[in-house]
Amino acid sequence: MDEIIMDSLDLIEVAEQIKECITNNIPSVLRTLITQNQKRQKTIIFDFQMRLVDALSTCIPEIVWEYEHRMNERLKDSIDIFGVSTSYVVIMELDKPRADQVAKKILSRIANYMDIPVLYVALCYPGTKSMNSNECRKYFSYGRNIMKRLNNNSMFIGCILDENLNIEFDD
Repeated sequence: MDEIIMDSLDLIEVAEQIKECITNNIPSVLRTLITQNQKRQKTIIFDFQMRLVDALSTCIPEIVWEYEHRMNERLKDSIDIFGVSTSYVVIMELDKPRADQVAKKILSRIANYMDIPVLYVALCYPGTKSMNSNECRKYFSYGRNIMKRLNNNSMFIGCILDENLNIEFDD
């Protein structure tokens, strides 16, 4: 029983380190994201993803970090940033603030990792002016509730990054 409590405390500490790492590694080019075409946006986000993996590897070396982790070879679906420790996994998804996309990923990722503690981070970067961050916040709440019911030792962090690079964590 003490081991589960300790794992949970470790997860809380790691969550704080991840939030700090994200905050300290937001490239200014994300400010221009909504003015770019899709191809350029993809390149900018891929560079951001790689930057975060490098930063997380430095900030939290106890976790093995990778990008584009395949959950299942048959499904050809991958997690943007994936971390493995001895007692839990970290799943980080980078998306535009589209509630349907956020909800789909939360559901599919959690379904594949129900038996172990998960720290799930949904990081929404600037999309278009018409995308509704409040809808994402609603699904962050749903995701958090589902995760807690499936595995009380899991955690969820929602993150909204606006076009001015202001960051809001919802955890």
